[in-house]
Amino acid sequence: KDKQNPNHKALDMHYQPPLRAQEAENYDFFLALPDVDASSVKLDVLSNNQLAALAAGALDDCAETLEDLDLSYNNLEQLPWEALGRLGNVNTLGLDHNLLASVPAGAFSRLHKLARLDMTSNRLTTIPPDPLFSRLPLLARPRGSPASALVLAFGGNPLHCNCELVWLRRLAREDDLEACASPPALGGRYFWAVDEKGFDCNVLC
Repeated sequence: KDKQNPNHKALDMHYQPPLRAQEAENYDFFLALPDVDASSVKLDVLSNNQLAALAAGALDDCAETLEDLDLSYNNLEQLPWEALGRLGNVNTLGLDHNLLASVPAGAFSRLHKLARLDMTSNRLTTIPPDPLFSRLPLLARPRGSPASALVLAFGGNPLHCNCELVWLRRLAREDDLEACASPPALGGRYFWAVDEKGFDCNVLC
């Protein structure tokens, strides 16, 4: 209760029709807003939305114009990889801080304009070969990177450092802090510090 006004209760009740008329006018304002032409969208920020899934057709309308796509900090376990592969003009692709456990081979092969790919902090144990990675120099940081280089970040993943990752170890790339999670002999060691011969598929554990 309001001590100054004993008749004032915690819940105020008002006659509804006048309020509804006012809110209807406000609602009409939003209905009158023009539709956005999805084919002109260049930047799509969907980060920090707790997304658990992304529909296969969600990017169809802006596939030809989208230049930056940020899907970071969600709960994505899967992605519509075929749809992502059609983003021919995308420059930056943020997939970091999700729950991705795998990436299909060749998922990025058609992204010829991709300059930055962030797959940090997912659940990836391996990264399959991709023609895009072999065409461009791989860098760890964007500062000072040439236009023809790809900034690739994949730290914070439980990488299983065996022969399936030899292709990545062989690529010319500046040292960074990516680490192996397994096998036990390599657990905790910096990925780029492990000799190529250490990536052995004969190690079972």
